[in-house]
Amino acid sequence: MNYVATKSKDCPDNSEWRAEAVGSDGECYVTIFCGPEAERRAKAYVRWQNRALKIAEKIKRSKALVTALLLALICGCSQPAPKPAGPDLADQLADAQQRQREEQANLPKRRPPVPPMPYFTPDQIIDIR
Repeated sequence: MNYVATKSKDCPDNSEWRAEAVGSDGECYVTIFCGPEAERRAKAYVRWQNRALKIAEKIKRSKALVTALLLALICGCSQPAPKPAGPDLADQLADAQQRQREEQANLPKRRPPVPPMPYFTPDQIIDIR
């Protein structure tokens, strides 16, 4: 998906600009800019959206690699991280998470929190002298 800025054909005085994109499933995204500096604002919006989409695409591509690296850290593996493809990677991650939950269950229990001090109103306070 890529955004483009175009001058709107619907506006008779040509003061309206549109930022448009078509998604992979055919969904359409349109943002309309009117008034002074509409062209500049539409083009800035297009740059911003396209930059955000590129970052999101990079994150998607690197997500599998990050998952493999996290798995290696969680398991304490000294071997290189496994390849980020295949269903067994998800199984290994689930096993590592289960081991982590079991380790946390074996930790000593925390002490219960100290209850807050009771609040007394001025008429409940007794002057002791």
